[in-house]
Formats: sequence, structure tokens, C-alpha cells
Amino acid sequence: MTVDRPAADRLAHIDELARQHEVVFASRRLLGNDLIQAARHEFLARGSLVIATMLVVLIYCLRRIRLIAAVAIPPCLTLVWTFGLLGIFQVPLMPSHVIVAAFVCGIGIDDALFLTLNPQRRSSLAPICATTLSTVVGVGSLVLSDHPILVGTGQALVIGMFCCLLSCCLICPALVGTARPTRPSGGAS
Repeated sequence: MTVDRPAADRLAHIDELARQHEVVFASRRLLGNDLIQAARHEFLARGSLVIATMLVVLIYCLRRIRLIAAVAIPPCLTLVWTFGLLGIFQVPLMPSHVIVAAFVCGIGIDDALFLTLNPQRRSSLAPICATTLSTVVGVGSLVLSDHPILVGTGQALVIGMFCCLLSCCLICPALVGTARPTRPSGGAS
């Protein structure tokens, strides 16, 4: 049975047929939309839990608001920049971008910790740039794939890793400054 109707009428007709008969209708578009909705819900639910856990661990370990901010802000800013640039470059949102967000946040926290806690921050910059740029080259190879999901994931990872490096190099030194870590009081100098 071929039905030539506008999309809203087709969906209503499909719903009516599904109620009348034990039939399941599937299409790429409907499955894709359901998958995107599920990924958004999961991302919000699990993402909130991860952010809360990350903040608790940072508060417990660092105990100084300036250090906590220097480590927590770059990954959050990276996510905003990454998904903003994906929108500007009109890269379609895919479920695999949830993995990209987790990957970029993890690398962002690592980079921010190294730049924040090392007293000689300049000595940390070269290794951070080298590891991040080598990761960009590695995941950038996904852009050359024939599969559109791998291409989109590669684009998101490349954009995310550059945003990660940029936010860590700009935010961490600005928040921590050039002050050396304080020594515990008491004891000989």
C-alpha cells in the first residue's frame, strides 16, 4: 500500500494502522530521531552525574577554589566551543558525539591538571601540545573514512581537541597565575 501524503498525515496514518493491527513501522528517519532523543536524554542524565562527581573529586583533592576553577572550567568551555563550532560548520549531531564529549572532557581535565599543578608550567606546555596534536592526527584520520558516522565523529574530535588545547592554554595560566604553590606552615625553611 503506497500512501502519498504530507509527513504529518503519514505519521497519523501509521499510528492509526499500528493501533488497528499488530504492526510495527520503522524507517531510518524515525529510528534516527528516536536514537538522537535517547542520546540527548542519556547525555543530560549521565553528564550531570559525571560533572557532579568530577566536582566532588576536585574539591576533595585540590581544596582551593582557584585551582578547582582552573581545572574544571577548561573542559566545560571546550564542550561549549566544540558543539558551537559543530553547529557553525553545520556538522549534523550524531549519537557518537556523546563519546566525543566524554573523550574531550577527559583529555581536557588531564591537560588542565598538568598545567595547573606543575610549578614549572612552561615545562608542561610542550608535552601537552605534543600529545594533543598527535591525538588530533590520529582521530583526524577518521575524517578520511567512507562512512559518514566516522567522518562526523572525526570532525567532532578534531574540533574538540583543538578547542581543548586552546581552552587549557588560555584559562589555566590565567586563573592560576604565576604564583608558586604555597608551602605548608610550620617547619624549617
